[in-house]
Amino acid sequence: MPYSFPEVIEIPPIPMSPGIAARQAVNIAAKIAAAGGLDAARAQAVAAILAATAADEPAELLRLRLLYQRAYSEAELNHLVEQTFSQLGLG
Repeated sequence: MPYSFPEVIEIPPIPMSPGIAARQAVNIAAKIAAAGGLDAARAQAVAAILAATAADEPAELLRLRLLYQRAYSEAELNHLVEQTFSQLGLG
């Protein structure tokens, strides 16, 4: 459960090298197409963060999702996903 504050903070996208960014852009573009559009893909990305549990297979991505669940509100997570897509030229 995220802590509740009256402010909504901006979470900067995770920095990545140009090569990793290019691969991520291709992968996320495919997920956007599979989801049926940008809004649906954003909603799925936030839902994936919120659905992570400690019972899932251990991975760095899981640890990051669990951290995000505890530290940020849903509005902040939506903004993070939106900024990440924009950083990759996808939205």
